[in-house]
Amino acid sequence: MAVGSMDEIGIWMLAQHMTCNFCAGVCATTHKWKIIQLENGEYPKWMTRKNNGDMGEPIGVVLSATKTIRLPMKQQYLFEFFINNKTRSQWDVLSNNGPMQQLVHISTDQNFNSGISLLCPNGDNNNAKQINMLIFQDACMDAAGYLLVYGIVNSQEINMMIKGGDSSFVHLLSNVISIVQDCSATYNGSGIFGKNDNGVYSGSLVTIGFQMMANNLSATSLHMESIKNANDIISYTIHKIKTTLKCK
Repeated sequence: MAVGSMDEIGIWMLAQHMTCNFCAGVCATTHKWKIIQLENGEYPKWMTRKNNGDMGEPIGVVLSATKTIRLPMKQQYLFEFFINNKTRSQWDVLSNNGPMQQLVHISTDQNFNSGISLLCPNGDNNNAKQINMLIFQDACMDAAGYLLVYGIVNSQEINMMIKGGDSSFVHLLSNVISIVQDCSATYNGSGIFGKNDNGVYSGSLVTIGFQMMANNLSATSLHMESIKNANDIISYTIHKIKTTLKCK
């Protein structure tokens, strides 16, 4: 995909829409989400809703899965790990088992890590080109923590938007990595995380969230196969994160 002159306003608007879409999914107020299972120690939190025509989203039933885990690392270290395009294949199922090629990056503050990016899975791999898939990403940080919101986009749609087209016609669903401080964490003088009252090393709370389509299903009847597939994705992602970071 060749990237020439860019419509930065359109890119900003799409990033804002994607992040707001994630926030709406978390608070479950903007859309009529139906909770089908609350998160417990073993399973994610599941919600579902039906999109009948909202601009910028595929039509059909949307399934949301979120789960929060504790990791014994500082927030910034984890954020830098998640936005590293060279090692993204170590945890991201969308990477096609290869590095990400960065096509576009717009910094949103003085920290280069914060910004809007357009990524190509697996670089120049032919399979990535054949499926016409790119990753649109918004990475940001503030006093509350770190946020990485990303979604699959069609390369033709995003290319039209970059050249000045309407960003509302780019269809995507938000996935997220959210990192906040674990308030139960304790530190020693060297800045190493200590154990909390339960004897477990703690440092950051990481929320992993996915939104995906559950095609040909009604909003009131969600097939178990869709839930199983979504659970497999989020379980795989958590397993890969913990394995790569050498966490139990």
